[in-house]
Amino acid sequence: MVSRGPRRRGRRARTRRARPADRGRRRSLRRTRPIRPRPAHPRHRQHPRRRRGDARARRVRLRAGQGRARRSEVRPAPTRSVRGQAPGHLPFGRHRQVLHRAVERADPRRGDRGVSDAIRATDATAPWNPLVTALVPTYNGAAFIQRTLDSLEAQTWPNLEILIGDDRSTDDTLDVVRRFAERHPRTRIVERDENLGWLRNSNDLMDRAAGELQFFAFHDDVVAPTYVERLVAALAANEHAVLAFSDMHVHELDGRLELHVFDELEGLHSPVERGRVMVSRPGFWWVPNRGLFRTTAFREVGGIHPNEQGEYSADWTWLLGLSLIGEFVRVPEVLCTKHYTAGSLSKTWPHDLDQVAALRRSGVAEVRRSSLPTRKKAVLAGYLMRRVYGRRLPGGVKRVFRRMGL
Repeated sequence: MVSRGPRRRGRRARTRRARPADRGRRRSLRRTRPIRPRPAHPRHRQHPRRRRGDARARRVRLRAGQGRARRSEVRPAPTRSVRGQAPGHLPFGRHRQVLHRAVERADPRRGDRGVSDAIRATDATAPWNPLVTALVPTYNGAAFIQRTLDSLEAQTWPNLEILIGDDRSTDDTLDVVRRFAERHPRTRIVERDENLGWLRNSNDLMDRAAGELQFFAFHDDVVAPTYVERLVAALAANEHAVLAFSDMHVHELDGRLELHVFDELEGLHSPVERGRVMVSRPGFWWVPNRGLFRTTAFREVGGIHPNEQGEYSADWTWLLGLSLIGEFVRVPEVLCTKHYTAGSLSKTWPHDLDQVAALRRSGVAEVRRSSLPTRKKAVLAGYLMRRVYGRRLPGGVKRVFRRMGL
């Protein structure tokens, strides 16, 4: 009988595993890995003279006037940038318009230009001659739309198209428009199968426009013969502007003739400053809605957005969105005249507190949709929220607004 050795009581004997031959060698290698010598001073504590002694000595010599002549021989004098429109520079938004039209196929139904026209338009030496689209949204305007169309016919700007959208009128508006279009081949008519309202009608016309610039010619407005020409020149002189407008004459229902001027945005180059002015809705804030704007700006804003009360003063959020992406240019001349009638839509609104609160909430949504940085959005949205909610705001929100200067 072979003895297996002593056995421990109460515990099962364990069998010892075979140890790998190189296990101890691996541990010894890990322990004996060479360590990098530590520098006398850490890098972030080294003195500048020890790190960049040669560079510092060169700077000292240059301050003392040594080696200045040699430096001027090696390095040419830097060219200074001059603010303004340089030769060969395309105005704001034109490069996107040109590139877009260069790759798409011309559509004669929409009045689009072909590829060759778009390529010729890139010649910056030629004068800027953009196609301008006059938008005429109308509904039951047979009694006064003829004078609006006559003022468009008398424009001195040659490159003009007229786009009329009849919103399912129940009077003779469509007959008046058709007779005008027969005499003017650059007139297009959009006949609605249903009544869309002025907001949706206007958005659809802006989307259909083929012009690089657009303006609203409402059926109760009359524009001067040089209206388009003067506003195009104003936009051409300022590449940062997205809208140009003029002063207005307004005929009230009681026969009074008033002069409406909106100059609160003059000299404001910051989008936050322009936004704060438009948020407060000062004076005749709606006057720029009778201005000439760039089609690229319409694409960026996304059109006129409705609010909780429908179409009430929706042109305010439209102008607010435009002011956040570019400057407004005022031409100090009376180039537009408005005639209020008993059927004017803005005269039928009650302008109660519910409508005003809903409009301001839509202004907050317009600010959030913009491309401003988050902090600037918070400044404008907070300013609007204080005007909407007032004392009903929580205490913590009020303290944040006070710190932001709102």
